[in-house]
Amino acid sequence: MIALPHLILTLSVLLLLPPYVNGDSLPDPDRMPSDPNERLAHYMEAIDDTRWIVRESATMRLARDRMVDERAIVQQLSDVVMTQEQRLRLLRAIEMRLLILPKGAIGISMKEHISDFVDQEGKPIRGVEIIDLIPGMPAEEVLRVGDVMVALDGEAFENPTQVSQLIKRHWPGDEVELEIARDGHMEENDRIRKSERLTVRIKLGSTKQLEVYNRNSRFVNRNRMEENRFYDYYQRFGPNPRILNPPENENKPDQISNVPMGFDANLIINQLKLDRQSVLEEREDSMTPDEFIQKWSRYSQDILIILQQNSFTDQDRLMLESLNSSIIELMSLEP
Repeated sequence: MIALPHLILTLSVLLLLPPYVNGDSLPDPDRMPSDPNERLAHYMEAIDDTRWIVRESATMRLARDRMVDERAIVQQLSDVVMTQEQRLRLLRAIEMRLLILPKGAIGISMKEHISDFVDQEGKPIRGVEIIDLIPGMPAEEVLRVGDVMVALDGEAFENPTQVSQLIKRHWPGDEVELEIARDGHMEENDRIRKSERLTVRIKLGSTKQLEVYNRNSRFVNRNRMEENRFYDYYQRFGPNPRILNPPENENKPDQISNVPMGFDANLIINQLKLDRQSVLEEREDSMTPDEFIQKWSRYSQDILIILQQNSFTDQDRLMLESLNSSIIELMSLEP
């Protein structure tokens, strides 16, 4: 069993650990190339570095870098020959971006089709109409039910799905410019909508704020769509799915485990033991004790996040909880 003082120290590390560790092979984000493909090339080089701390830092930064969009990462996975670790790190960056990191949100419900009409001056209006506002979200203070969203930061909307995609490219707290068409007062015999074009600025909220409302039938839960998209990426570019056949299921059909494929318990524990032994023996190419703690605290932290944000079978949940307990216990560097 792990000593209580060491357990408290380990848990403190998990709570205080920053969202990413620093690596010294990537320039400051503001000094990175503005071209997305050049930026991605820097990340690819860093996630192939011999030092774990550099590879980990690059993975975390890529997950948060909105200038390198999801399509560019998928294209990289499709076209380039790379090591399995590089491939898994690209997939992990997508997973964090889609399923773990909070994204920008304004808090609206929209019509499922494009609104296309002309205003009283004969000018065409094409956009997505708002049908509901979520209380406590930024849209409630700025927008109205019936407003037609025409463009975000100058990019026009061609379909309702695009609204969510463009907003989620931003971080919570970012300010965006939204062009809308707003109807004025209309009489019963008016045949033309009296809409005027307005430009408003909105400081984005967070998708985390939407979680409670996603359980409400008025608002569509888009998380499942992102989970399915990420699962599809893993099917196309990741290792083969693992078959789960617990002892109590003997002579029954095998089950596919939905535990993220980066969390193969046997491989992780074996690697942890190898890393631990290398550090204890102070081998020339081993990590420092601090790097060892950072690496395995990150694995433990990721498991805790995944357990909180996903639904698992009892068997999968037990496996992840047992894996996390083993990691915490084996993180001790006491001989």
